[in-house]
Amino acid sequence: MKAWLLESLGAEAFMKLSQAFGGNTLSIPNKPEGAQFNHLAATIGAEAAKKLVKIAAGDRLYISHGALNQRAERRLALQAMRAEGMSVAQIQKVWREPPRRLSDRSIRAELNAGSESESQGRLF
Repeated sequence: MKAWLLESLGAEAFMKLSQAFGGNTLSIPNKPEGAQFNHLAATIGAEAAKKLVKIAAGDRLYISHGALNQRAERRLALQAMRAEGMSVAQIQKVWREPPRRLSDRSIRAELNAGSESESQGRLF
């Protein structure tokens, strides 16, 4: 599965999509309506399903169980730590030991992934 899908849907919806459809090819409905869309919306959430239809209407996407799933899980864990009020330095102490060693720069990038500046917006 491509990183653009993780960025577009967000980590939580991406994980739900992967858990429900991982290892399969998913047909994306052409419009945000009908039984197929309703099933998708019930699985990943209505807003995420609408985003997916807007991006890939009518396409068939292979949903894998790969490294992006681990990245999404890590992002959710980092966001939860940040929501608890932990600083980047405190989070880094938790994620310091191998095999999950992360630099403060990586942590900041994961925490800021998917967010856009209101003044600038997306460039690409």
